[in-house]
Amino acid sequence: MGRRSIYTFTHLPPIPNEIVTTNGKVLFTKEQIIQGKYLFQKYGLMDYGSVLGFGGYFGIDFTSYTITLWEKYIASTLGIDPFIPGDANETQLILPYLKVTYNRTDNVMIVNPILYNATQYAINYYANYLGPESEENRFLPHYITNTTVITDLTAYWTWTALIAYWGIHMVTHTYRG
Repeated sequence: MGRRSIYTFTHLPPIPNEIVTTNGKVLFTKEQIIQGKYLFQKYGLMDYGSVLGFGGYFGIDFTSYTITLWEKYIASTLGIDPFIPGDANETQLILPYLKVTYNRTDNVMIVNPILYNATQYAINYYANYLGPESEENRFLPHYITNTTVITDLTAYWTWTALIAYWGIHMVTHTYRG
């Protein structure tokens, strides 16, 4: 095993026991995140998209698309347009709502309460994307319609999105520190 492989396996991002809001609402549990990864593989979704930018490249990157859905929800809640390219002012307005804190002692990721509703928005989006709209997205008709499966998949994509968005800070400054 090469030096890079050893580094990768010794510096994995944490899978938290829970992802919770600052006011105590649980978004997801560790079990849901792990189950979501299993379901991602079981349903062969890596053949239709990617996670963390790695995958089939035939469809969406579920990590970045989850972030996009959060940004869209937060922007609409704030009454701003999230899709004005290069508008740094609007990006700066949304950014604080996406911040994650990692509590190493309790192995918990803590997020802004607005992310709870933004994640519900993502769950509803993916329920349509993989359910009634699945044929339009190159899947079999009504590919995944089980709401528990959709929720667990979104738990996995939420974790990958938090790692992608704030992972460098969490791993370097909080997780290992």
